[in-house]
Amino acid sequence: MASTITSENSRADAELSGSLRKMNTACRLFFAVKPTPAFRAAAGGDEASVFAKDLLGMYEKYCQAKGWRFAAHDVRRTEFGGVASAMAEVMGEGCYASLRFESGVHRVQRVPATETQGRVHTSTVTVAVVSTCAAGSSLSEIL
Repeated sequence: MASTITSENSRADAELSGSLRKMNTACRLFFAVKPTPAFRAAAGGDEASVFAKDLLGMYEKYCQAKGWRFAAHDVRRTEFGGVASAMAEVMGEGCYASLRFESGVHRVQRVPATETQGRVHTSTVTVAVVSTCAAGSSLSEIL
């Protein structure tokens, strides 16, 4: 009876250590990934590009508040002061964990400054968060 319990305990220990090893690998992979958000004005015309500019600024301020580095590049501006499209790089601990669910369509309803009759306009911006491996690290180093 004692040998049966001992063999079951050793089998359970082996399974547990294997599971912990897999979890440790998954955690290292998860935190080595850096997000690269892409913003693109969608429905709403010029007002959508203004919303894209505002949204880009909101993400930048959020990243600064979290202590992450935010660098926008490939920014295509419109003649009305908005942003038609932009890419950004975010670096910092846990940034991918916080931003990975931000992909999708973001919508705003507001009265633009140019609206003379007070009508509410709906504008959308598409955000895509692409994950890339952090600079200077390879998969073999992480694993």
